[in-house]
Amino acid sequence: MKHLLRVVVLLVPLLVVGCNAIHGSTTTACTVGTGPSQTCVEVETNISTSQTITTAENDCTNNGGVVSNACSHDGADGGCKKTTTTDGISVSTTVWYYSGVADTVSTETSSCAQNGGTWLSP
Repeated sequence: MKHLLRVVVLLVPLLVVGCNAIHGSTTTACTVGTGPSQTCVEVETNISTSQTITTAENDCTNNGGVVSNACSHDGADGGCKKTTTTDGISVSTTVWYYSGVADTVSTETSSCAQNGGTWLSP
């Protein structure tokens, strides 16, 4: 989980700032762990740069993650999505969970709501 938090902290700001902005929606994802212990963070923004995307992807792999265009929904419990918008820049972060345990899913769902997120079914 420590690596996942590091990846989230690095992915979100990197996709938002920089020069040579690409206008339009951009999504990148990072999966950490395997099986029921895996978590995937998917970040979508309405503006980004090719340089910051590359940096975010490198940060993902340097922290043991696997980069993709989107998180897999196969076997996912669900995802917690939070969106923030500042100065016309919108960033949506969805953390997908894969425990497969009903009690854990219930905890994930309520934790998501308590933290201002929206729970998404796979």
